[in-house]
Amino acid sequence: MRCLIGAFTFLMIFGVISAEEKSAPIPAIDLVLSEFPKSKVTDYLTITDEKKLKEVVDGKEKLDKIKVDFTKQKVLIFAWSGSGGDQLTATGNDKEVNINYVRGLTKDLRGHTKAFVVSKDAKVNFGMGR
Repeated sequence: MRCLIGAFTFLMIFGVISAEEKSAPIPAIDLVLSEFPKSKVTDYLTITDEKKLKEVVDGKEKLDKIKVDFTKQKVLIFAWSGSGGDQLTATGNDKEVNINYVRGLTKDLRGHTKAFVVSKDAKVNFGMGR
């Protein structure tokens, strides 16, 4: 019994067992949109069904990149113009997604498009910085 309590305490201290879900990186999908919107990086599009996704994404081969179960997931699409060094990353779990935008340092203007498949019920938080 003491060994079991000791093992459980060890796991709790080193974070193997946690009361909260861990935040993990969410892979980004590079897309080509049928029409590039003129918007800010903070203005993202939420896709919740297959029909809307087909309207927005240009080409079937690009559509095949996105594996999504719309009963459990949604797609967040970000499209913006900015520095060629701009970075957009996402981390999260089923309850919360954190999007982080870092401005690039170069003065070249480029169009960017990123998509993330996240849980349908996830709350989206947006942050800027390094």
